[in-house]
Amino acid sequence: MCWAEFSSIFKTQMYFISTKMNSKMYTDFLEDILIPFMDDNMDGNAIFQQDNASIHVSTLTKSWLTDHNITYLDCPACSPKMNPIENLWGILARRVYQYGKKLDDVASLKQEITNACGTIGQETLHSLSKSMPDRIFAVTRANGNPTKY
Repeated sequence: MCWAEFSSIFKTQMYFISTKMNSKMYTDFLEDILIPFMDDNMDGNAIFQQDNASIHVSTLTKSWLTDHNITYLDCPACSPKMNPIENLWGILARRVYQYGKKLDDVASLKQEITNACGTIGQETLHSLSKSMPDRIFAVTRANGNPTKY
């Protein structure tokens, strides 16, 4: 599994997780990665967004976020288009496999993902972040149904 986070002007490194996580492992991971990222790069007005994976919406994770004063966006179920990181994953995938590139092993894939992540510029991060009000409006207007995003 790959994990990353970004804001309109910053992104973390890419993290590769080789085990299936449970909610406790996930909140420990957030403690080690999310908190320092937000402390170093955010102004206190950040809204954390994740998808509706079971470990993301568990009681433990929601309590942990609340206990750490992290405002999070509660997304409707089955709404991957709501999260701009899905667009970022698409951009990364196109860069990793550009020109029909074939990768023979996991180590090569991880290296290509890391390299591609390094090519994502601030303008892309800003554009994806800037789309959030429009995404929220579209989902609200569609009553949680599919949107153009």
